[in-house]
Amino acid sequence: MAARGSQQYPFPLLFILNVSIIGNTPVLNHIFFSILPNSMHTKLTNFLSFLLICLSLSACQKTPLLPTTSNQLEIAITIDDLPYQTKKGGKPIDSDPAIWKDTNQRILKALANAEAPATIFVNCGNLATDDTLVAQWRAAGHSIGNHTANHRSAAHGPLADWIEDLRQCDNLWAKDSKERKWFRFPYLWRGETMKRRDQVSKSLSSAGYITAPVTVDSHDWLFEFYRRKSVKKSKSETWEATLGERYVSNVAEAIAEARQISKEKLGREAPQILLIHLNHTNSEYLPQILTNIKKAGLRIVPLEKVITDPLYQLPDAWAGRGARWWFSRTVPLKRKNGKPWYRNREGNLRKELKQLLLSP
Repeated sequence: MAARGSQQYPFPLLFILNVSIIGNTPVLNHIFFSILPNSMHTKLTNFLSFLLICLSLSACQKTPLLPTTSNQLEIAITIDDLPYQTKKGGKPIDSDPAIWKDTNQRILKALANAEAPATIFVNCGNLATDDTLVAQWRAAGHSIGNHTANHRSAAHGPLADWIEDLRQCDNLWAKDSKERKWFRFPYLWRGETMKRRDQVSKSLSSAGYITAPVTVDSHDWLFEFYRRKSVKKSKSETWEATLGERYVSNVAEAIAEARQISKEKLGREAPQILLIHLNHTNSEYLPQILTNIKKAGLRIVPLEKVITDPLYQLPDAWAGRGARWWFSRTVPLKRKNGKPWYRNREGNLRKELKQLLLSP
C-alpha cells in the first residue's frame, strides 16, 4: 500500500467537496485532510478560510438591510412664483416691480452665500415687459422652470385653456437650448380624475417638460399672508420676528417629517425636494433656513441630481382635489393603519397663526 500522500487525487474535486460538504463537519474534515500531503495542510486551510470569508461577504452584499442610493442625505431647493408670490387669480400679491427686484436679489444673495443651487419656477404672464429677473437667475447658475403663465390650476377647467397657459412660457428657453425644461404644478394640483391627470401628463411630456414633485412643503405662502395681515394691523417688529422664527422652525419640522416618512415608507433616506416661494418672508429668513439645512446633515444639490433617485421614478398613483406631496402620491398612498403619510400641517398652522395674530 502506498504511503499517505503518494496517492493521486484530483485536487479540484477534493477542494469543491471540502467547501460545499465537508467544511463544517469536523469528522469528515479530518478524513479529508488525512488524504493530503502534510505540506499542503496549512496552505489549504488558510486559502479555504479566506475563500469562505469572501463568499460570506458576497452573500451579505446581495441582501443589504436597507436599499441605498448615492443621493442619501441630500435636498433640492425649488422656488415658485417668479417674479413674486401670487394671490388668488394668479397675480403677484405685491404689484410693485421694485419690490420684486429687491426680493429676488436678496434671495439670490442668500443662495450664493450658502453656495446652494436652486430651481426657480416662473409665471411668465406676470413678468414685466423689460424683465431681467429670469436672466439673473440663469446667470447665477440656477435652473429655470415653467409654472404656467398665470398660475392656472391643471385640476379642472377646459384642458385646452390650461395647455395654452402652459405653452405661453415655452419661450423661457431658446429653441436650441440644451437646458432641462422643468415644470411645477400651480397649487400642486394635477387633476381631479385619473383621466384628467393623465391628459395633463401627456401634454407636458409632448412639450418636453419634466415635472418637479415636492416632498417638503414649507407653507411659507401662509406665513407671508399672515405677515401682510400683521402689517395692516400695525403689529410690532417683535411680533413679526416671532412670526419669522416660527417659520424657520416650521421648515425644520417639515424636513424632519419628510425624512421620517422616507425611512418608514422606503426603509432609507431618499433625497428631498423643498418648496418655497419668492416672497418677503424668504428674503428675510432663507439664510437661516439654509444654515439649518446644512446643520441637519443635508447637502443642497441641484434638482437634476435628486430627481434621478428611484423614489421619483415611481408612477403617480393619485388623483383628486387639493395638493399632494410625493410620498402620498405613490403606492402605498397611506400608512398601514390607514392614516395619511403627512400630518395636517396647513390646518394646524392656520389655527396657530390665527391665534398668534390675536396676541398683542
